[in-house]
Amino acid sequence: GVAELAAEQARLVKGSETHSCAWDELRRLASLHRLRCELEMLESRLDCTECLARSPTGVAILSHCLDADLRRLCEPKMLRLLQSLWRLATIGEHGAHVEETTAIFLLSKPRAGSAGAV
Repeated sequence: GVAELAAEQARLVKGSETHSCAWDELRRLASLHRLRCELEMLESRLDCTECLARSPTGVAILSHCLDADLRRLCEPKMLRLLQSLWRLATIGEHGAHVEETTAIFLLSKPRAGSAGAV
């Protein structure tokens, strides 16, 4: 999926994977601040048409996803990145998209005046 692509391409582009927190780590951090934390998963459809077209907007989106400025990426590495995205994408009449399960972390804000409020 997209997460695996991001990790693979972060190694290619930056030499190391982008750090992301695991669910257990997020729950531990929330607990330290006395916040309730919930995890919800939803299926999403990510439009990647601009990315595959290499438009300035698409390159900006990919740069943000990989936390690297891809405008300066050498052509062979950019082609490998785009080939990986092409393999994941479904292409139709209305553009290209990737189906992906997205994790949403919900933090409950402590009530004002409650004990242990941050």
